Parts: sequence; structure tokens; C-alpha cells
Amino acid sequence: DFSRHGESTGFSRWSVQFDSDFQSINHKKWRGGWNFNASVEYEPLDWLALRAGIWYETPVTNEAHADFMVPSHGRTGVSVGAGFQWGNWTLDLAYAHLWVHSLDYSETDASGIRSSVGNVSTGNSRNTVPNIYSATIGYTF
Repeated sequence: DFSRHGESTGFSRWSVQFDSDFQSINHKKWRGGWNFNASVEYEPLDWLALRAGIWYETPVTNEAHADFMVPSHGRTGVSVGAGFQWGNWTLDLAYAHLWVHSLDYSETDASGIRSSVGNVSTGNSRNTVPNIYSATIGYTF
């Protein structure tokens, strides 16, 4: 397990694809995105692992077709965590903080939803900062 005793860096690319017969009333015109990340793990004791990470994701939404249904216009995040081991038992605790990049809808067409719910292309998403807490208990047989 390469991340147990050192650091890892990397990037990944993903994209959203639909079958050719897919019908949508809201044409987002998704694009591929990239994720750049770096993480480190340090084990000061046999039973303790300290972890930290940082990442940046490029937007997959097309600004001209964005709306409030997918407010993420790329994200930046940091995380910290600790892992504890007692015999066959493990406890992992982690915290992550994300900054979702702002997006102004006044320049979008919000195609397909305007007629059913009114003009939703005005406004913006901003100050979106999720906090994620996690805990995992494990047992190795």
C-alpha cells in the first residue's frame, strides 16, 4: 500500500458521457475535468498514522449552460486525518474542507428549465464551503 508509508501525488481526468438516445431538457454540454492532488502520510508510531492532502478540480460544467442544479464550478480542498491501530482493529478519523468556485448565472442560458420554473439564470453560487467529517472502524480477519 503506497500511501501507508509515504506520500502520493497525482492527477486524474474524468468525463460525463451519455448513451446516444439520452434526452434532456437541460443541455449542460459537460466537458472533461482534471483533478490535481497531493497527499502525505507520516507514521511517528507503529499504531499512529497522520495524513494530510490538498487538491484542485477543474470545472466540468460549461459556463454558458450552467444553472443552480450543479453549483460546482470546480473545487479546491484540504484534508487532515489520523489512523489508529490496536491489534486487528483500526480507527480512521478525517476532516476535509472544500471551497467550491463561484459561478455567476447571469451569463448562462439555463436552457430547458426557464419555461417550467421561471428564469433561474439570474443569481450566483458563492461562498460554498462544505465541511466533511468521517470516521471508519475496521477489523482485519
